[in-house]
Amino acid sequence: MKSIVTALVDPSGAADYGPDAYVEIWSQLPVGAGGTIATDKPLRVSVTAAGLSTPPIRAGNYLIRMKLAASRTALGPYPFTMPDGDGTTELWPLIAAGVNIPGDTPIQKIQEALAAYLVANPIDGNGLDQTAVDTRVQTVGDTRYAPIDETVLGWAQAGSYNLITATRNAGGGLTGGTLRWPDGATGVITTTLSTADASLNAINAYALTHVLAGVTTTYTQPTMTRDATTGAVTAQPALVVS
Repeated sequence: MKSIVTALVDPSGAADYGPDAYVEIWSQLPVGAGGTIATDKPLRVSVTAAGLSTPPIRAGNYLIRMKLAASRTALGPYPFTMPDGDGTTELWPLIAAGVNIPGDTPIQKIQEALAAYLVANPIDGNGLDQTAVDTRVQTVGDTRYAPIDETVLGWAQAGSYNLITATRNAGGGLTGGTLRWPDGATGVITTTLSTADASLNAINAYALTHVLAGVTTTYTQPTMTRDATTGAVTAQPALVVS
């Protein structure tokens, strides 16, 4: 089992501690190991001039709260995972994710931040240039290298999105609405209905937008050809991405 050893300091670098300073660590769920179960009873450890030094803690998922003075608000609780192994570990690498991305952060905000990061820091295709990436995706089917816009194109082709709101004509035909994509992106749909048989409310053409991290991509289905008698689609042009 590992121990947490970390110096706690104020902005000037001076030790932050006091006679009542302590840290509490506990688990919301039982943690079992070696024939025993760790309960939700908090482990309270005093903070000294040297900082925090806990006894060995078994691997598992925990919460930690720091109360460094009676007159100050406690810091946390922050979730963290104690790794397996022996020796010591610092506290910050364990709680950084919980501090920077609080547990109540909406998933859409996380997805938008990730998308923005990937735009600013594009993945290099694991050493492959763009031509090699395209070839690998198309001929090998290795989707690990698929560009994000190709993934969304697949969703657009398959109709893999949720219609959140809808605008319909008097006959119930869909003329527009708002969307939610699998990656959390928002968007709108606008349609052109067939005039051959208004009672069918068949969609002849449509446009979808995918809006994520301030970037808007439009997927347009050009007008499809339908059988004059049955209304079945006889020709469907490929989606146009813009």
